[in-house]
Amino acid sequence: MTQAGQTTIRVLYKEIRDSDVRKLLAQSNDSDTGGGARDIRYRDFDIIRTVITKLLPKPIQKTRTVHTGNLHWIDDKSQKTISKTAEFWEPTDARPGEGRLAKVHTFACFEPNRMAMAQSEGGRILLLLVQQSDGSVWPYYVSETSLRTNKAWDQKVATAIVECLDQGGGRNATQGYVDFTNNTRYCNHA
Repeated sequence: MTQAGQTTIRVLYKEIRDSDVRKLLAQSNDSDTGGGARDIRYRDFDIIRTVITKLLPKPIQKTRTVHTGNLHWIDDKSQKTISKTAEFWEPTDARPGEGRLAKVHTFACFEPNRMAMAQSEGGRILLLLVQQSDGSVWPYYVSETSLRTNKAWDQKVATAIVECLDQGGGRNATQGYVDFTNNTRYCNHA
């Protein structure tokens, strides 16, 4: 999907699993030890860093580098565009290859009820961070079925993601990116 008058220039995508849904619901604490991460994790940070720095282009220094930028979505009630600053944290020493989109439970655009339509269509569910030609980044949930059959998605976007999904599956979620500004792609099932 693209916003009126815009072109999709890059997409970061990740298959959503049950553990991710628990994070979105702020129910990811699976033990009595406290905590419970409320973020979406992305593997192979060194590879996806180039896309992260374009999607969220404002680095700040906390305990490690945090990439910030606004995410945009249409509010379900008012139908107005909302934007909020998101943080993507670079890997910790404990998880050296894994970056994370933080505090996802505080963003209405990530609420699991927004997944309902995608879930009803069948197939795997993916979270897409879609950057438009004006630089804005829009999160979407999409079903594998929709990408394969629905003409609402830009076919160059759908084709790139479906090709990655078709490369096989590992025990982990499929993730990757496509950057149309320089014709690069990345796909991982590890």
